[in-house]
Amino acid sequence: MRANVGKIDRLLRLLLGIAFIAAPFISSIDLFQSTVGMVVGIGVGAIMVVTSVTGFCPLYRIFGLRSSRA
Repeated sequence: MRANVGKIDRLLRLLLGIAFIAAPFISSIDLFQSTVGMVVGIGVGAIMVVTSVTGFCPLYRIFGLRSSRA
């Protein structure tokens, strides 16, 4: 498993992941008020945080993309 996510991409993923995880708890947007919306929001946020921490994105691998220099 070789890193394919660059530094800026990792930072953006981390910030967006934290926002998606926090949104159902602090937002009054109707989308996050349903159970399905809450689970999807937290799930997407968790995936973004994990890909940020590991530096590896499976979808980048499938499509042959890289945002890292190595």
